[in-house]
Amino acid sequence: MEIDALEVSQPQNPGDALVRNYKIIGPAPDNHLWVSLDGLELVAKTDFGTEGTATFPIELRNLGNKHRLTSRPQSSVLHS
Repeated sequence: MEIDALEVSQPQNPGDALVRNYKIIGPAPDNHLWVSLDGLELVAKTDFGTEGTATFPIELRNLGNKHRLTSRPQSSVLHS
């Protein structure tokens, strides 16, 4: 949904804006080229290991009957 924030109060933290008055413009435009999710399953697990190092394995599984192509930018996987 697209909105026009007409009256915004923003304290010190930029992530804590309070919108007091707004106007609904309408549905958000669909101008993204997303990967099709039909038949895909996302599995995220936690593993704190024996040495206490936390890892979070993420699997993207294709359970459907169609071949799917994805790339790292499309999956938004972050590495540290």
